[in-house]
Amino acid sequence: MNNAELLRPILNDRTRSVNFFNGRLLSAEDLTSEQASQRDHDALLGNAIGPGIVNGFEVEQDFASSPQAATVLVRQGLALNTRGDLLLLSEDVRLSLRPPAKSLTAAETFFVTCEPPQSGIYVSGEALYVLTASPSTAAQGRAPVTGLGSQATPCQAAYRAEGVKFRLVELPISTAELGVGDVLRNRVAGACLGIDGLRASVTDPFGLPADTGLIEQMRSAEQLTACEIPLAVLHWSSSLGIRFVDMYSVRRRPPGSASDILGLLNGITSAREDALGLQFQDQVDWLRTRNLLRTARARQFFDFLPAAGLLPVATPSWPDGAEFTTFFDGITYNSPTFVEGARLRIILDQVKEYLPIDLASGELVRLHPIRQNRQLLDRNGPGAARPYLLFVTGFAPDFSDPHYNVSRVEYSNFW
Repeated sequence: MNNAELLRPILNDRTRSVNFFNGRLLSAEDLTSEQASQRDHDALLGNAIGPGIVNGFEVEQDFASSPQAATVLVRQGLALNTRGDLLLLSEDVRLSLRPPAKSLTAAETFFVTCEPPQSGIYVSGEALYVLTASPSTAAQGRAPVTGLGSQATPCQAAYRAEGVKFRLVELPISTAELGVGDVLRNRVAGACLGIDGLRASVTDPFGLPADTGLIEQMRSAEQLTACEIPLAVLHWSSSLGIRFVDMYSVRRRPPGSASDILGLLNGITSAREDALGLQFQDQVDWLRTRNLLRTARARQFFDFLPAAGLLPVATPSWPDGAEFTTFFDGITYNSPTFVEGARLRIILDQVKEYLPIDLASGELVRLHPIRQNRQLLDRNGPGAARPYLLFVTGFAPDFSDPHYNVSRVEYSNFW
């Protein structure tokens, strides 16, 4: 520890930059030092924002190829890792998950600190993987030089190009451990999101900190590096190929950015609570597009539900929605009561901080049609809009009490 005085600068060497002036002799080392200083400055700014995916980097199954082809589509995007490094994917890519045929040569690369162990997809049996992205640099072009002869050297590169690279890491959990069947996807999401840790923090908030999920455990075990940003969980089977891609099990936004669920929320809230809601909505959409939602039971596909969510409902005009009596079969729920749409964003924002709904606990789930949605259907016919229900944990306040100054009598609740 050094002594300090008021008004006297306390300097650091990390962001020290080269002082340029006419007549100064510059070397390659000076210019490299200047670039390193700027990168460190940017990394500190990235640390202030926090790690996560700013936008893009969506991972989707590549339905243009066969499942056994082991390829996914990754959309262009921007992210920050825990070191504060910026990850920019400037275009959509079709990513092969198989190990590369060859690695880059020394003349094509620069020395970087982000060099995790190499791994590729496991092609025998069945396993779960997390797909990650990390920063990468490579040499581009050749610069004219003097004094080096005609032999090409790594330092002769014209540009240091920055980009990203992807890696597959097997999750330290087997499908046998989680049980087999339709519930697997949601059970993996619960393990990655740290649902057990959330509940333990309520049971004994003064106890030892509970692990918040598999991703944090993998970082502690150095199976994931500080350079990597998790993008999605993949379920791979050698006989059937890619079974599912679940982004929101591991995808997080930076803590300092806003997020929403179906465009309904704004504001700075917990990234994990956002992910809980988004994972449910994404899996429901996955069921809907495969014509499985109408006959689906929540307990068939889910161990837990977010504290609040939106469920599309089946009608003759929208046959791919859910039958809510079937979906909530075996779960305690109320007779649906109306909620004003003007309160929907507030409800979703407030309730997301409650613990997820444990479907094995028998706890109450409140069901609410939205007045504006039902009124539009009644006025303009069943094809005017997709009908849906809001569900809310029974531990939250009842939001369906009537407000006669704004509610319509035929869409109010009486008791």
